[in-house]
Amino acid sequence: MIRKQRAQAIIIDRGKILMARHYDHYISQYYWCFPGGGIEAGESPEQAVVRELKEETGLSVRPLQCLGVEVFPHIWQGYASTITFLAEVAQGELSLGYDPEYEGWDMPFLQEVGWRPLEGELLKQVDRFLRGFTMFEAFSPSWLEVRRY
Repeated sequence: MIRKQRAQAIIIDRGKILMARHYDHYISQYYWCFPGGGIEAGESPEQAVVRELKEETGLSVRPLQCLGVEVFPHIWQGYASTITFLAEVAQGELSLGYDPEYEGWDMPFLQEVGWRPLEGELLKQVDRFLRGFTMFEAFSPSWLEVRRY
């Protein structure tokens, strides 16, 4: 049994949210998610999210706030919990990076990274996700404001 912890970041800028598109060979599906990945031994969740975003997106990020932890008690293989941070871009240019845990696969696990418009169904999904953390009453429109870095 392999149960790991994952750290991920929500980064919103100019009405868009940074997302990663993966292809999971085990379920033969593509899906979008917040960028992030496994926390390595001896690494804090903050260090993991900074490292993972650099690997996957080429961006240096600064975690601003831990939003919460999701625990998946019935997971027997994979990520048993996910720690989510609100973060901002410190520097760098967005580029498709790599996911070293999945090197050697016929099709790369990490397919695409990009800024997606935070509107419609995606806005509703992010709002629902954030409401799941007890400190949030609603999605804060102030996160959509322009940030300069």
